[in-house]
Amino acid sequence: MKIINLKANHRVDGEFMTSDSDILIASHIRWKLKLHDAIRNKATLDVTVISKDDCCVLGKWLYGSDTVSQIGRRESYRDCVERHAAFHLVAGKVAEVINAKKYDEAALLLRDGDSPFNRSSAEVVATIFKLESDVNPRVIAENPTVPVNNSWKTKIRNYL
Repeated sequence: MKIINLKANHRVDGEFMTSDSDILIASHIRWKLKLHDAIRNKATLDVTVISKDDCCVLGKWLYGSDTVSQIGRRESYRDCVERHAAFHLVAGKVAEVINAKKYDEAALLLRDGDSPFNRSSAEVVATIFKLESDVNPRVIAENPTVPVNNSWKTKIRNYL
């Protein structure tokens, strides 16, 4: 699935950034892996950076001048930005728990399907799908399994 009507190709943090929504979703989902790695390695995390929504690949794409100029007025874009910012605050709280060396508690926050982290993560993915369907309405016709609402209860099995 591609966000086609956009020209937002550039490098972000050494990674080639494309307008492909699958890559945007994958870059978002990597946060869960990074947090799990920090638990496993008992690493200290930079809570300030994790809590910011403009430091990751998805955030840089969302706030990129091409993206803002092309879709910044869309409600689905604003919703995506809002949900993404909320996610980073929740991820920052998980990072704080990891930094406090409460590894079992942090692992539960990531594992529990109804945790704020997982709900927030699912909401971000759903808003990316919604943004995709607004920019490219054919996506829904071509892929009826794409969720079209922002409910965290939506099953997003391919991505979470």
